Amino acid sequence: ESLESNNVDKYAVTLDEMERWRRCGALGKLHNFVVYIQRSTIRIQRFKKLSHGRALVRDNSTRWNSWYAMIKCAVGPGVREAISRYFATYIDDECAPDELLSDDWAIIDQVKQFLEYFEHVTKALEGHTATLDEALPAMDFVLEQLEQGKERYQGDKYMATACNSGWTKLDKYYTKTSDSPAYAAAVVLHPSNKWQEIENSWCPEWIPSAKNM
Repeated sequence: ESLESNNVDKYAVTLDEMERWRRCGALGKLHNFVVYIQRSTIRIQRFKKLSHGRALVRDNSTRWNSWYAMIKCAVGPGVREAISRYFATYIDDECAPDELLSDDWAIIDQVKQFLEYFEHVTKALEGHTATLDEALPAMDFVLEQLEQGKERYQGDKYMATACNSGWTKLDKYYTKTSDSPAYAAAVVLHPSNKWQEIENSWCPEWIPSAKNM
């Protein structure tokens, strides 16, 4: 197969880039495989034949929940099986190290479960009907899921690290909401919340500053 004649330039990568992704574990290997397929029209056609017309979805750095979209597609009906069949039938030395084994799929399934929470929250907060009073409760919900994940996966190096990293990043942005009175005010001014919502759900040390603001 000639990559020169069948290459899709927008997904051109180097072997060093593939190795860096590979070191990220299961998700990096999935990323490499998707890019590998999408770099060649022949590979795309082969994969679609194995998957009965289903195409792979690739993550990117600008689209919300793109990793979730890629994982959801990869584990979907017929696609996961097609990925395994592709490795067994067509794969070459370039992408062979990215073969997804049972342990890799177990990690991908666990990550998908967590990313579903972010997907649900994103959908709830987008569109013209979303209002500012929903922002803090939504962040509370995701933080709670991550805190539960930290407990659930204490012995799992991969998932424990992911949950801790996610919690730290979200807590950073949660803290930034205290820079403006708008978030707390939006909660309090909602007729079904008032101050009771904050007094019931917030840490006690946060409440005086919110009232002052």
